[in-house]
Amino acid sequence: MSRRAPAAITVATAASILLGACATGSPTPGPAQPSGVGTRTAHTPVSELAHDTTSGLSWRLVSFRDPEGNDCLTVDTASQQGIPACDIDVDNHYPANAAVMFRDNTAILYGRVSPAVDSVYSVRNGKREQHTIAVDPLTHDRYFAVIYTIGTITDVVSVSHDGTTYSLRNKLSDI
Repeated sequence: MSRRAPAAITVATAASILLGACATGSPTPGPAQPSGVGTRTAHTPVSELAHDTTSGLSWRLVSFRDPEGNDCLTVDTASQQGIPACDIDVDNHYPANAAVMFRDNTAILYGRVSPAVDSVYSVRNGKREQHTIAVDPLTHDRYFAVIYTIGTITDVVSVSHDGTTYSLRNKLSDI
């Protein structure tokens, strides 16, 4: 059985994740009191969940808790911090959810999968490429990242224990 979220729901979800990640709390946070969803400083504890170099881009998947108490995920590159996505929703109907950001000609799809998901793979040139599911040591949430040159991946799929697949193709079509 294969499921795909309705485009309107996934576009709205992606927009809310990205807008939420960029929102700020107080318009005048103090210098020692950062505020806002997805905010982190040099003193914010960060868990590195994965790292690699893909398509010439050195990256690391990191999670952290922002000052508002949100559990956030992003992909940092050697040159800059990523755009955080916080409190990424997953459930039985939508066992995988992701945000997308770009660095030049590279797309970075990163997100969360439910405990029911056994694996995540991408499809490139008709072949499957497995991706690691990393477990956050503090929250035990399960995260993944797929980094690729724009236009080379046709789908990202999660597979549940019972063999049910869930496609994130709609996230790729937004690119």
